[in-house]
Amino acid sequence: MKKKISVFLFCILAAMCFNTACKNPANSGGSGNDDNSVALQFSVDSDLDGTYETSGPKGVEGMYYITLTSSNEWEFGQNSSMSVSDNNSGASASSPIKLAFYKGTFEKEDDKLIFTKTHVANGLLGWNESKVDDWKTGSLKKSETILEMNFTESDLNPFTSGQDKTDSSDEAADLKNTIVFPIKQIYKSSSLNGKTSSLTVNNKESAKYYMSFKDEGWSEKTWELGINEIDSNGNEREEPLYKGSYTASTVLGMLSMSKSIELNITHVYEVNEWVDLKVNKWRVGSFDEDENNITFKFSDEDLVSSSEEILKNNDLVESEIKAITETSTYSLTKHCKLSAVKKGLDYLKQNKPDIKIDLDLSQFLVFQLAIMHSVTVQISNQ
Repeated sequence: MKKKISVFLFCILAAMCFNTACKNPANSGGSGNDDNSVALQFSVDSDLDGTYETSGPKGVEGMYYITLTSSNEWEFGQNSSMSVSDNNSGASASSPIKLAFYKGTFEKEDDKLIFTKTHVANGLLGWNESKVDDWKTGSLKKSETILEMNFTESDLNPFTSGQDKTDSSDEAADLKNTIVFPIKQIYKSSSLNGKTSSLTVNNKESAKYYMSFKDEGWSEKTWELGINEIDSNGNEREEPLYKGSYTASTVLGMLSMSKSIELNITHVYEVNEWVDLKVNKWRVGSFDEDENNITFKFSDEDLVSSSEEILKNNDLVESEIKAITETSTYSLTKHCKLSAVKKGLDYLKQNKPDIKIDLDLSQFLVFQLAIMHSVTVQISNQ
């Protein structure tokens, strides 16, 4: 009797718990804009090899985790949960997930652990390199079974605090992309109103990026930056990247007058929705002499679109699944659409019905219904 594959693909119903991740520990203390600190405690083994959850202070038990390995690597993040439902039956269930924040290496010195940060979780973009020596020092207490580390509120809100976006003056070496936007048609009486596509990108003619500006007098001046792209169906679309407020300034020199626009980020576009990300003094644009064009410099990271990567991976993932020839476990770690996974599985169902697959999506960022989650889907024989 031939074996058939029964495919259970889940629609993600609950957004990644930004609201939970952004809650400050109850006893972090203080108020206002100060970056308050809280000492998190983890119950650990003496061999420092495993995943450990917070045991204190009161109110954060089990909320955060730290993974330590025998090769002196670590990862820190938050324990959260997601809800999934079966499209066919309508049944739903909740499943725990781990939201990684940072990772790196550590060294043990007596009753201290010296942590070096090598990467920070960067939303949809996965891990972003962020090398910081001696990032934090943890203390081992009570026969080295309690690890205590101090974290700030910004540390515990990496997706919304904007701490990894800094002033452009500190990133000059990374600002390799020069993008010129024509503004002659939208710049009137010292105010910018309207949308314009890039004139050149890195000195080559290109309309790949767009910027829109609004200046409504005394109210806040706002901007948006995004990508002009063509999707897999050949349709033109705009893929937003960032938006925020801006300030314009004029500097009088001995023989000239220079103008500039300073961009502040208020939101970043992730998984088809805007996520709060307030960063002042992000990028500065300079006008040309005739005020016809304005030039901004961006880093490579600034200009990465999650959908751009997804479009590239869709065909690759579909082809990889179609190429499966024997019963196996297929681990999917690439960013792609669930529709690409389904196309590959539909092909196997029709052409190779005897194959049994355990499809592991535990490291996969699933994009469905404008929401991101990690999820494991089992495909079994019927």
